[in-house]
Amino acid sequence: MEAMMHTAFYVRPIMKVVGIIACICLASACGAPSSNASKSEPQADGASSSRSTGGNDGVTSAAPGQKLAGNMNDYIDQLLTWASKDEKPILERAKKNGGLSASDYEKAWSDYKSCMVSRGYKPFELIKWPNGVYEMPSHMVGTQKQEEKYAEDYHECYGKKIMAIDTLYTAQVGNPSLYADQTEGVADCLKRSGAVSMDFSISTFKSEIGSGKYSQFDIQDPKVRACFAANDWHMGLQSDPYAQLW
Repeated sequence: MEAMMHTAFYVRPIMKVVGIIACICLASACGAPSSNASKSEPQADGASSSRSTGGNDGVTSAAPGQKLAGNMNDYIDQLLTWASKDEKPILERAKKNGGLSASDYEKAWSDYKSCMVSRGYKPFELIKWPNGVYEMPSHMVGTQKQEEKYAEDYHECYGKKIMAIDTLYTAQVGNPSLYADQTEGVADCLKRSGAVSMDFSISTFKSEIGSGKYSQFDIQDPKVRACFAANDWHMGLQSDPYAQLW
């Protein structure tokens, strides 16, 4: 099953950066170190593209079976080392309660929207996938000055306010085994959601991702997209909604 991906015209708002991971170092498949342990703001794009989301084509690669942490509490401890002051009590509560609540996650994204609108952007709707994971939609590209301001504002509203909360919740939903390799995380999620058979192999998955031709699943299926989003693997399809921020 083939789906046309936006490449020249789309870039997703969350891009990978070097994560804070205890005792492990990950190398990205496209040359830049990256990890599910940490996410960052978009980079401004002054090109004349029609729509933009900020830039992430990196996919985290690691040794088969390698984990981000020994268990979810250890992972929370990692997040606490860089979480914002306001996020830390929420993460501590999640650790005490055995996980981050959907209500805390919902409030975090609501606060993000309010923060962005308060900085002058038009109201927008987030993408919400069937597993409850939110994603910032792509947006119509503005001027270079507008895009630079957007990158700064995204950093303030997402990076400094909800990034650790988002990182934890998406791991809980999409990668509870805490696989360090994104392809393993997505493949495991696809199996658990019933989108593919239980004998679906990582090698097949990597081959199909590389070719852009999918025979084992429908890339436009919301359940499939939800697994990608929950593993911080952001893509743009022609059918996706977008935001008019200016």
